[in-house]
Amino acid sequence: MEVPPQIAYGETVPLKLTLENDDDKRASLIIGGSLPEDFVVTTPDGKGIWYWDCGRFDYDAIYGLYLEPGEKREFLEEWQQVNHQGEPVPPGEYDVYGTILIGPLDQPKFDLYRLTTPPHRLQILKRWDPLK
Repeated sequence: MEVPPQIAYGETVPLKLTLENDDDKRASLIIGGSLPEDFVVTTPDGKGIWYWDCGRFDYDAIYGLYLEPGEKREFLEEWQQVNHQGEPVPPGEYDVYGTILIGPLDQPKFDLYRLTTPPHRLQILKRWDPLK
């Protein structure tokens, strides 16, 4: 998961979640759900502020994903510094997580589980006012 540690108030926050095969064998995976990846923004105490997939819809798709050793799959999104209601959030500290719904392809049934990254701290800096 990549997110800048600091960003100016009002700027778009780039988000990148990377799934990488760090094994020496080909990974055969099932990836799925309406939108398999998600990005989550919370306050440092865990209060949910924004979820990328909230209100989005895609067909429920479960598909095979094959990653060769060292191969990566990247998921790129952006956060406009707003909450669930579309209102701007104040400057301050936030935690950002990436999640993905995934499972092994060789299982007899599709048991998907959600992988979640550790939190990444993001500080939204106050806008500088040259008149103060």
